Amino acid sequence: MMLWFENGVQIQRLSRVDSDFSGFLHHSGIPSIDMYYGADYHVYHTAFDSYEWMIGNADPLFHRHVAMAGIWGLLGIILADEPVIPYISYAEQLQVHRDALSKILQGKAFVDPLSMAIQ
Repeated sequence: MMLWFENGVQIQRLSRVDSDFSGFLHHSGIPSIDMYYGADYHVYHTAFDSYEWMIGNADPLFHRHVAMAGIWGLLGIILADEPVIPYISYAEQLQVHRDALSKILQGKAFVDPLSMAIQ
């Protein structure tokens, strides 16, 4: 079975802090995925973000929803069969943050336990 990273595929880091996944990623350290179909829509997370708006304006026959469900299903099947999930870029980003923390602390505290946890 071929691993993702052998083919140069990596899961990219999530840089936004203003979405539903930020609590999982930035506070709990749980890797998350942010996927959407097309561009952001103007009523996202407003009182108008409803079933009625969706069937009247955005995706009346839910074709985009069906497509995204299919992509999520295939992603789940692929990741379930992989012995190693490619979170290499996630660890690299944690190392960047560790280095920044080390500079801020200027030797006042050791970051060795954090370094060992990242590895």
